[in-house]
Amino acid sequence: MKKNLISFGSFILLTLLTVTAKAQEMDPLLQAKEYFRQLDSICIADNGLLWGVNLYGPVMLVSPADRVIIANRQNKSNTLVEKEGVFIGRLPDNTGIANTAFEWDGEL
Repeated sequence: MKKNLISFGSFILLTLLTVTAKAQEMDPLLQAKEYFRQLDSICIADNGLLWGVNLYGPVMLVSPADRVIIANRQNKSNTLVEKEGVFIGRLPDNTGIANTAFEWDGEL
């Protein structure tokens, strides 16, 4: 069930990514920060009504070309660097990139 909830959260994020045409002109960090803000706003408005729990949690956007991560919060080992309200790092080479939930640094 938890994995399904995370996958639905990914669906919401993808929807935000495709409908925010204006954000294409923005700096990638500011763009990610706006996506995270919108996702948070949607989850607050829903308040867990759709699935019985609030779906907002750790979210990361990963650039497939260079594996750069932009995340909405710090990871457990504090290896991401905060910049402009988001957290930047690099996804390890042994971690696959996919539009799905996955465990990384002890979190799902």
